[in-house]
Amino acid sequence: MFFRIVSVKEVETHSLETDIWIIVNRKVYDVTKFAPIHPGGAQIIYQHAGKDASVKYNNIYSSSLIATELYGSCISELDTSTVPPSWLTSAPRKPPLSDALSLKDFEKAFNSSAANDNLTRDANQTMLQRIWLRPAIIRDISTVPVYIAPVGAAKNICREDKLLLARAVYKAGNMQYIATTAFHSLAEILNTTPEQAWLQIRQATASGKIKRFLITADLPVMSKQEADERLKPEKGRGLVSNSSFINPTLNWQDILWLRRITGLLLLIKGIQQAEDTHLTLYYSLDGIVVSNHGGHTADTTPLSILTLLEIRRNCPEAFERIVVLVDEGFRRGSDIIKAVYLEASAVGLDRLFIYALTYGKPGVLHAIENR
Repeated sequence: MFFRIVSVKEVETHSLETDIWIIVNRKVYDVTKFAPIHPGGAQIIYQHAGKDASVKYNNIYSSSLIATELYGSCISELDTSTVPPSWLTSAPRKPPLSDALSLKDFEKAFNSSAANDNLTRDANQTMLQRIWLRPAIIRDISTVPVYIAPVGAAKNICREDKLLLARAVYKAGNMQYIATTAFHSLAEILNTTPEQAWLQIRQATASGKIKRFLITADLPVMSKQEADERLKPEKGRGLVSNSSFINPTLNWQDILWLRRITGLLLLIKGIQQAEDTHLTLYYSLDGIVVSNHGGHTADTTPLSILTLLEIRRNCPEAFERIVVLVDEGFRRGSDIIKAVYLEASAVGLDRLFIYALTYGKPGVLHAIENR
C-alpha cells in the first residue's frame, strides 16, 4: 500500500548516482543501491535517473519482474496528472494484418541481425531457395510437423506481452520451446501453456508440464553482432544482450551429469556436423536440433539444410534412434517440406512469430495459418 503520490517534478530531483528514482509503469522506485549491481549494467539506469523508464524497461523485461524483485524499493505511485506531453509517445503504425500473406511479410519491418557480415543468416534462406522439389502425388499431407523454436529476447523486437505467444501457440495445437532468456517466469508461461511446452533451461519440473530439456550448445560465448551495435539510442546499445548465463566450459561430461539428475528427454541444440550427431548417440541423448543459431554465433557456419543432408548421408542411424529437429531459414511451407523429405522429425520456426506478435494473438494465429 502506498502512503503518498509523487509528482514528476519531485521525481526529477532524484537524478544523481547517489540518489536515483525512476518511474516504471506508474510506480516510483528508489534504485540507488540497485543500480551498481544491475545485471544489465548501471549505465542504463543512470540514463533514466529522475525519468520515466517504462518504455525501455517494458521492451526488455516482464512487468512482473520489477514488481516482485524490487518490491521493497517501490516508494510511491506517480501522479499521472503531472506527466508532461513530451513523455507521451504514440505507437508506430503497422500495415493491416490482412496484408501479411506469408511469414516474410511479418519480417520486413524489423531488424534481424546476426554475427559479423550476416552471411550465414542470409544463406540459410537462399540455399533453401536453390533446392527444387520433386513432388510425389497421392500422399497424406494433412499434417506438417512444425514447432515454435526458442526465442529469448522477444521484447527487444516487440513490446507486446510474450505470454500472448504461448496462448496462441497452445490454441493452434503447436509445440513451443521456452527459452532461457524468456522475460516471463517459467510459472507464468506454464500457466498459459498447459501442455505443449519444452524447456530450454535447467529448472525444476515439479509441475509435470515440462516434457523435454533442450540444451543449447552452439553459443559458448556471445558473438559480435555489428548490426545491433550500430543501433545506439540514448547512447546505449540497440539491443540488450546478457551473456552472464552462458558457460564456455560446457562439455560432454556435463551432459552425463544432466542425464543422471533428470529422467526427462534430453536434446542438444546446435548440431552442425555429422560427427557431433554420432556423439549424441554415444552419450544416449534423445534428440538433436540441427541449427546454426541463425548465424548469430559465428558467421560462415554450415547451413542447416545442408547439415541435415550431411547427417542423412553419414549418420543415417540417427533418424531411426532419436528425434532429429531442424531450424533456421525456414520461411515457407515448401521449405518445411524439403526438410521433412530429408527425414527431419519437425521444423522449427522462431523469430517470425515474435514479429507476428506485434499484432497480438490474432497475428500469431494468422502466421501459423499462412506459413
